[in-house]
Amino acid sequence: MRILILALMLPAAASASTTVNVNSMNLDDLSIRDVHCELTGGGLFASMAVAAQLASQADAFNACHPSGAAIRLAWTWQNEQLVNPSVLSSSTSGADRCMTSALQAIRSPLSGTCETTFLVGDLAAAEAAYLATTSASVAVTASPPPSAPAAAPKAPMGKPAAPTPPSGK
Repeated sequence: MRILILALMLPAAASASTTVNVNSMNLDDLSIRDVHCELTGGGLFASMAVAAQLASQADAFNACHPSGAAIRLAWTWQNEQLVNPSVLSSSTSGADRCMTSALQAIRSPLSGTCETTFLVGDLAAAEAAYLATTSASVAVTASPPPSAPAAAPKAPMGKPAAPTPPSGK
């Protein structure tokens, strides 16, 4: 009976979607940030599969802007090809066509959509550009937590709580 139930669950598990969210990853000569993918499948190691596919073009990405840049791209993987690559934001001008061409050279069995920020070229300059763009787009405001009334003391287990004396006069 268990085998039958497991067999019935397999097709559903194989077609399940996978969401990939990675804050930061460095692979060989490629640094990527804020990775978000919605894939049809991929499972447990989907984030590594995405990263490995992107790392295969590390040299081409880094050649697009050797002095360092942070460039956010979006794309779709469909039928083992990368389609509809687009630059969402860039800390530099002139690297867009180079980045989308390098991205389109990737063939992958993955299927779905992704967005990733690539730190290309000189890593220190690219990291500085990334931090400048992320700090400019995120306003952080600190406010003190709301004050809460003091909680009444808790009684030991099995004993009734002592009444709280009235405040005041």
